[in-house]
Formats: sequence, structure tokens, C-alpha cells
Amino acid sequence: MDATWHHDEVGPWYRVGEEVTVLLSNRAFQTVGFAVAMLLATPAWATCTDLGAADLARARVDAEDAIEGLDPDRLIAIASTLQADMRCVREPLTTHDIAALYRVFGFAAFVEDRDLARQWFAAARALDPDYQLPPVLLSERHPMRRLYDESTPQDVPRRPTPPPSAGLLRVDGVEATTVPEGRPYLLQHLGPDGGVLLTEVVPSDGATPAYEVRTAPPPPPPSLHFALGAVGFQPDDYELIGFGGVNVGAQLPLTGPLMLLADLGIGWTPLSEQRQAAWGLAPEQVGVPLSWMPYGSLGLGARVGAGPVDVTPGAGVVVAVGHDVAARIGGAASLALSVPAGAAGLFIEGRGGWASGPLVTAAAGVELPL
Repeated sequence: MDATWHHDEVGPWYRVGEEVTVLLSNRAFQTVGFAVAMLLATPAWATCTDLGAADLARARVDAEDAIEGLDPDRLIAIASTLQADMRCVREPLTTHDIAALYRVFGFAAFVEDRDLARQWFAAARALDPDYQLPPVLLSERHPMRRLYDESTPQDVPRRPTPPPSAGLLRVDGVEATTVPEGRPYLLQHLGPDGGVLLTEVVPSDGATPAYEVRTAPPPPPPSLHFALGAVGFQPDDYELIGFGGVNVGAQLPLTGPLMLLADLGIGWTPLSEQRQAAWGLAPEQVGVPLSWMPYGSLGLGARVGAGPVDVTPGAGVVVAVGHDVAARIGGAASLALSVPAGAAGLFIEGRGGWASGPLVTAAAGVELPL
């Protein structure tokens, strides 16, 4: 028997031949939603120019012509073209818009591929579970209605998708950082201003569409710094001693913003007769009226940009050598500010900790990137 289009109580329109198959009536297609009709592709849309009211009106007329002309092949062609031309959509779509779109794809797929139609119907029901096919569209015992009702949405695993370099991703009309596996979905990339940069329908076995992915910033370069500063130290039970000195240090990148922090400095302070006596030093042991205090530190920090200034908080082990040539080991937290300026930049650092007593340092100097 020839495959021709007929009408009876089974459904608005059906083809006799392989199996009962439905083409939407004009009235039924309108129930899918004007938004879907507006998206139907025409050759003028292929260049993805900005769409206006005239373009949308012409698309609806084309869809109605295909339905009124009882042309199922044209309906299939429109659905296929629509999927290919989704990149031309330049406005965010809601879940209801997308569910209606999936139903159109399911109606077209039903003609030739029931399994594919089931996927589209299940995806549509997942987005719009309260929607019911109206009786004017399909009779209660129509096979397409039965397939739609049987296409129960299933919980599917989701896989993470990398964030875009700017803006956000919407999956099936909702902002998301994951996409479903095992069912079709619609992905849109919205720019920082809310404009649509990408719209694409992805089949159940399709790969995530290509878009500009946010990449991790490059690690900070290694650097050396040379600084002058002051040291306040109160070892053991002695009084607080103030030192002036020099400091040489390095910041070496490990991974991401994580840095290895290394410092070596030496401070000095006048050695008065009272301090000599308090420390039990004879004049011939002193040589020069200064007390020297070497110190060093090794730790970890994270260098992050804060506008024109890089901030590096850190912590590590501190070793200070006192007047008695005994090493005093402790720990200290540090905070460094770097102001890059070409070949050399400003470097400021402060440190506070404990090494058998309070230890505080402050320094300022220059930083040289390596």
C-alpha cells in the first residue's frame, strides 16, 4: 500500500504503510509553543545574522505551510535544520522553551526512529514533567502518545564541564557546571553581559561543544629580593633587643600560586658596657662594640595578585643565632607585598614569630624577577 496521509479517529494525521505515524495538525503544532515556531530555521538564518520580528514571523509561516501541506518529509527536514541552526539563537532559552523544542524533535523522530523519539520525549518530560499532550494533538490510544507517556525520565549521571573563560554556561535553561550523560541536552554560553555566545543541542552520545575555557593563570615567576630592615628579638630571658640589618630572600614557584619562601639576614646592634656586663662578656671578647645576629627562615606561601600589588602570606621555620652563638629554632608567619615595575619592583615584608622569645622583622627593598 502506498504511504499516503489520512485522517481518522486514531490521530489527526497518519501514514498508512509501515506503521501508524503522526504528522501534527496545525492546531496541535501551535500548542507546542510559539517560541518553538519562532526558532524554526530558514535559509536566511544560516548566516546567524541578528534576527528580527520579520524573520520570526516568516519562520512561523514556513512551519504552518509544512503542516497544512501534509508534508512529513518537510517536517523532518525542518527539525534537522533546526538542530543544526540552533547556533543562530541569540537569546537565553527557558526550560519550558527547550522542553517544547525537544517535543518537536521527538515528533519528527517518531516517523523513523522510535528509540530516538523516546530519548527526546524523556528529555522533554525531565524539563517539563507537568506537561500533558492535549487530546486534540493525539488520541488516547495513539502509539505516539503511548510512547510519550512511557518515556519516563531517568536519573542520569552528570559529568563536570570546564568553566568558560568569561560568563557562564546554561544547560537546559539552567546555570550549571555539569552536563547529563546518556540523554540529549541544550547548552548555551552566556557572556558577562548576558548575551548568548553559543547555543547548541548535544545528542545523547555527543561531545561537549567547543567554547573558550577558563585557564589557570600562569604561576608567578621566581624572584630575589634585597632589603634593609629592622629586627626585634628577645631571646630567652634577656631584654628586647633591636637590630638593624640586611635581608636577602627568594620566592620560588612550586604549583599554582604556592611558593617556597627562603630568607637569610643579619642584624646588628650597639653593644653597650651594661649589655656586655649583663651578657658576661669581657671587652677582649667583644672586639667591636656591636652584636651580630644572623637569622634565616624557610617556609611556604601563596602569591596572589590584588590589583597592582602581589600579596604573599606565608609561614615557616625560623632560626636565629644569639650573642652566645646558640641557635634558637622557632616559627614565624610572614606577609610580603610586591609592586612589580618592569625589571625591578618594590618589596616590603613583615614577619612575626617565636624563637625562644618574640621575634619581629620588617624590611623594605627591591625585588628582581628571575
